[in-house]
Amino acid sequence: MNVLIRGLWGLAVAATTSLASAQQADIAAPGAASEAPAVVATPAPAGSRTVILAPQQRENLPEARHWYGWQSLSLDGGVAALGLAALLVETSDSPHSENLSTALLLGAVVGYGAGGPAIHLIHHRPWQALGSLGLRAGLPVVGGALGLASATCPPPGGGDYGNCGLGELILGAAAGTILAIALDDSVLAWEKPAGDAASQARLGLTPVVSSDGRRELRVFGTF
Repeated sequence: MNVLIRGLWGLAVAATTSLASAQQADIAAPGAASEAPAVVATPAPAGSRTVILAPQQRENLPEARHWYGWQSLSLDGGVAALGLAALLVETSDSPHSENLSTALLLGAVVGYGAGGPAIHLIHHRPWQALGSLGLRAGLPVVGGALGLASATCPPPGGGDYGNCGLGELILGAAAGTILAIALDDSVLAWEKPAGDAASQARLGLTPVVSSDGRRELRVFGTF
């Protein structure tokens, strides 16, 4: 009899405590029970393992890129100004015009060939720097060769035969130079933000405890 009375008394105390806790929770957060979705715990199938995966933030978002081509474009504008200055000095009547025009032209050539690759290297992009060098060196040669091939020259021995194709050569090389600058400053001059974790390759280790109690060390990577 005493055992039955004690059991009933224990059940009454437990019920009273649960009811008081539920009332306090309703007072502290009214309506929380109605707003929170019900969570149903589903037991894992027998023999399954728990795997910890690295979270992929921005998995379905497009990768943001930053354009820094304005830097090389500004440098190429200075190169064009040097080339124009060399042309103007060459056509002037100054006694030192030849030496000055040569110096200006040399500065323009060096700035054109090394400026774009240097900008890519500053941004830690060696492959883009190599591509920039290839464009800036190859396209003027290709353009000049195409311009020279398109020239119509008189038969050998004529008075103008020696200068035949010079204008087409210059025009073709200039067109190749402009195309190289446009491709370099627009296509190659894009980079991902430095703080973008999704753009950086990572490799690491993480401990995993399977459902059967075994401890494992697994490798995860982001590429």
